[in-house]
Amino acid sequence: MGRQGKAATDLRPAGTAVIDGKRVDVVTRGDYIEKGSAVTVIAVEGSRIVVRKDQ
Repeated sequence: MGRQGKAATDLRPAGTAVIDGKRVDVVTRGDYIEKGSAVTVIAVEGSRIVVRKDQ
């Protein structure tokens, strides 16, 4: 949690982000996040990584 990265695809609400140099599948809490936006990991639920857009 708290790690930062960048959306590698549009997150609608699922997609791919690059976090710590690795491409990982992520999901938002329902928000649309555009490709290239900075994101922060807010939860890890099993193998599911939840992110939010950085302000």
